[in-house]
Amino acid sequence: MKLPQKAGRFCLAALLAFAAWVTLPGCASVEKHQDPVAVAAAHLDDFNSATPPAKQAWDLASAQINGNDFESALATLEQLRAQTGLSPEQIKAVDATMAAVRKQAKSARGN
Repeated sequence: MKLPQKAGRFCLAALLAFAAWVTLPGCASVEKHQDPVAVAAAHLDDFNSATPPAKQAWDLASAQINGNDFESALATLEQLRAQTGLSPEQIKAVDATMAAVRKQAKSARGN
């Protein structure tokens, strides 16, 4: 049995919409569940062209994360986030890293 052309297009569109609905939220949440060290490392290249103060703050925060000093890392990342002149990629990197650090710090406190 062959479907009319409009019904076939509708089914295809519905199937594609369902596939996007199922896969896209998973892609967006991958970074939320990662280790802060991995998140910071994934965004390292975003700060290669940063201003010297931003690059220095990113390097310090990365070192603090690697040393499991999450409270200091959060403070450094918050100061970095307040700097003007960050690129959209750098802002995304700082936000994603702060979220991962907060989650890890909360887990380390047993909350």
